[in-house]
Amino acid sequence: MGCLKYAFERIRRCTQTRDDGYNKCTETRDAGYNACTQTRDDGYRKCCTWWPCSWFCRAWVWISHIVCVVWTWISNIVCVAWTWVKNIVCVAWVIFTTIICVVFDAIIKVFTAIPFVNLLVKAILNALCGNKKPPRITTPHEAKDQLAKQLRDNGGQSPYKKLSGFDKWIAWLTTPVFKENGICGWTDYHLVACASGRVQQAVLSADGIYTVDIELDSDGGSFTVENGVGQFEDGIDKPNYMRAEILANVVAATHDLPREKERVTICGALFWDGDGFLEIHPRRAEDIHIL
Repeated sequence: MGCLKYAFERIRRCTQTRDDGYNKCTETRDAGYNACTQTRDDGYRKCCTWWPCSWFCRAWVWISHIVCVVWTWISNIVCVAWTWVKNIVCVAWVIFTTIICVVFDAIIKVFTAIPFVNLLVKAILNALCGNKKPPRITTPHEAKDQLAKQLRDNGGQSPYKKLSGFDKWIAWLTTPVFKENGICGWTDYHLVACASGRVQQAVLSADGIYTVDIELDSDGGSFTVENGVGQFEDGIDKPNYMRAEILANVVAATHDLPREKERVTICGALFWDGDGFLEIHPRRAEDIHIL
């Protein structure tokens, strides 16, 4: 079930965030202890050498050191406790939203299990979400033509809009319940495409998908499509754009994800997104290259 698949990935991210938090707490604690020790040693060296000044100075340095160590210890306890609380909240939120997701998914599946109702429900929901019918693409040349068309249809601007905070947040529901049930969903063209250029947008959504929007390079070979028979390179009006959707399982296996302004080459399966554009889905970490 899609909801559970995404839930496991979201819990993995909660766990990763927790572990990163604990590591940060440890690093801060150790740095604090080192700073306390360094301040103490510097204080002793700077103390005056005549009595009783030296005695009071060394006593003050000693007390200051104890206060520093205690404060660092308390700060570390607070850091660890806060990290633990955030992890509990994160996991609880995943469980709560997954229950909602499963309920919606079950409702959709019940309605779509009935032939006539299936068509009616999908037609209504696809109309509501503004689903765009996938164009026919069977060759690299047709893929190139569609990329040029979606640019023209958008007035020469990128058809890939910036994801809002709400878009990223609500993805925990929209991806498993709607997209994976064919509502404003994905269509696989069974072609392999590669896009090279500069990253305009790189964001992680609540479904674990990492979205990368690329402005294609102006030189040849910035967009290629291969179907085992022919390969298309260049001939595309520039500037042009391509979106890569890095699914959660690939995100988990990728050490360095692309960031805005970086130059990348990303390869993967060519898909149509029901929102009305082409996109690339990398199948493994090796499909993502930061240049």
